Amino acid sequence: MAQILIGAILSILVALVARIKHFERYKGVGGYAYTLYIFHFPLMLFMYFVIYHANPAVLQYSWFMAIAGFFIVIVVCRFVSFFVEKPKQQREYFRALSKAIL
Repeated sequence: MAQILIGAILSILVALVARIKHFERYKGVGGYAYTLYIFHFPLMLFMYFVIYHANPAVLQYSWFMAIAGFFIVIVVCRFVSFFVEKPKQQREYFRALSKAIL
């Protein structure tokens, strides 16, 4: 019974938070959320092992590595989402770019 109550309360909170205007700037993340979900763990593992084999002493600055990893994952996921998942958008972008240049 408690799990149902907690689920209902969390559902109501999510609905209320979604209406707050402050969070509208994060709606763009929805465009590459699935890519972020799929890629974040392999990318973080890859970065960890590359950095560990290059210089193990760097890992003592784990807070810096976490922040840098966050931004690297975001950039890579946006890139993959744009150039792999959304080829139609890619074609439209390059068509508009070529028209603007020519």
